[in-house]
Amino acid sequence: MGKTIVVDRVVSLGANCEAVCNIRSYYRSERAFPFDWWVTPYNALIALLKSRFEGLLDPHNLVVTDDMRSVRCNRFNILHHHDFLRDKDGKIVIDIEPQIQSLREKYKFLIDRFYQECQTGRTLFVRNRTGFDPNLIPDSDDIFEERILNLHELLATIFPKATIYLMSTNVGKRGSSEKKDIIWDEITNYHDANDYRISPRGWTELFDRQGFKLEAETSQS
Repeated sequence: MGKTIVVDRVVSLGANCEAVCNIRSYYRSERAFPFDWWVTPYNALIALLKSRFEGLLDPHNLVVTDDMRSVRCNRFNILHHHDFLRDKDGKIVIDIEPQIQSLREKYKFLIDRFYQECQTGRTLFVRNRTGFDPNLIPDSDDIFEERILNLHELLATIFPKATIYLMSTNVGKRGSSEKKDIIWDEITNYHDANDYRISPRGWTELFDRQGFKLEAETSQS
């Protein structure tokens, strides 16, 4: 980008926890938002934003996946991969319903924060590529430029008083739109992590390259 752009917050829009893990590490921020730990395909992201998360965590829509490694929301086609308790073997505890009320309270807080804080100021939204998960209904990938532009337009509609930047990763090229507030970039995978971070070095290079700086160097979740 050629210059530093200062933002008030950096917010993950999924599609998985890889994004938030690296955002927190790079920007030294622990401030949480609703999309941080879900697996969220592009169409699910759009549906959640348009509906303002209406119907989230309805027990009638939640099922433990066949491999017992996650919980799928059949309404939105997302995985609540980190929300529910697991046994010693890493499998989801079958009786998930008693956990739902506390999760509803948690996500109401995070959703309210998302809409309140992003209404004003400068927000960098980061959208990582969807990839493929066999526990979800197949969704066309969101790496296409048209989808990035459509997502930015939706965010601008939801937050009309805010300054919005959208960074989308792994689109097979590096660049920006004519408006200069939509950036796409490709992460180099150095295979330097064996966890959700995937490649901290690749993410660090991406953030260095794009030049966004967080106004508050540390924040509380």
